[in-house]
Amino acid sequence: MTSEDFLAIVTHTILDGQQRYIALCTAAPQEMPAKEELLQIVNGTVGTIVRAAGEVPDAERAEALTKAAAIIANLSFARIGSVLESQFSAAERRRRPSTN
Repeated sequence: MTSEDFLAIVTHTILDGQQRYIALCTAAPQEMPAKEELLQIVNGTVGTIVRAAGEVPDAERAEALTKAAAIIANLSFARIGSVLESQFSAAERRRRPSTN
């Protein structure tokens, strides 16, 4: 597998895990997803990335993993920021009385 293929898998896998988490939160918006459900998402994501990393040629693996870490951090922080922004907006709407 090429480094580019690996990085595409990393990106897709992280985004898929985030979408699964969002689906869980949407299904029960008043409660946190169960710990087991979250662990299943995380373990599946990590497992996919580790298996894919094993298919990258040894000479390219260190650089590919460094780039993968940057992708994971960037996508994770972007999602966290988006979630926090929506939570702050929702809290602000609840604090303001309706003008209808």
